[in-house]
Amino acid sequence: MILTSIHCISQTFDTITVAGTRLYLGQTNKALLEIEFATNNNSLLIKKPLIVVEGFDSGLQGIENELGESDIQDFIDEANNDFSQLPAQLNTYDIIYINFLKGSDDLHRNAYLVEDVIKWVNAEKTAAGSSIPNVVLGQSMGGLLARFALRDMENQFTATGDTTWQHQTSLYISHDAPHQGANIPLSILAFARHMIDQFVSTPLGRFQY
Repeated sequence: MILTSIHCISQTFDTITVAGTRLYLGQTNKALLEIEFATNNNSLLIKKPLIVVEGFDSGLQGIENELGESDIQDFIDEANNDFSQLPAQLNTYDIIYINFLKGSDDLHRNAYLVEDVIKWVNAEKTAAGSSIPNVVLGQSMGGLLARFALRDMENQFTATGDTTWQHQTSLYISHDAPHQGANIPLSILAFARHMIDQFVSTPLGRFQY
């Protein structure tokens, strides 16, 4: 795992790259975790986790945005546009936002990666001396991945008795997730990719037109 930090216009987020450990059809995926600590948490240690699983990320933006169509800043900005108590509540959590390096990968593979992230968060939380349960929020496709991951961890714990499979999650939130299925025609994806990812190669580099 590699701990770095990236700088946004308004904030700085801690980031860490997590590589999947559980194979699906012989392969694993990786994720970049963006972490925003609670406003009252000056320790820079995860104590009250809100794990956000990003939605379907087609990768259509190519090199224009390596994090894809959404990231933690988008999540925070959308929440801050809410006129309820949501922004104030959100500030009390340590937000761990999962950006899949391959957002369009197999659902099983990405769900297994969510399990690895939950295990990592639990280990970090325990090291910080916290026993506060996790909140796991899955947006769109992320709702499917989170649901699968949590249930699979429960099944693994029942089968093995290995406590590392305990997800320590008290609340699962499904936000606009297609639990009954969704379909995006490949032709639409191909057309969108063609329109977005048009680059011209020149001696000075690559430019979009």
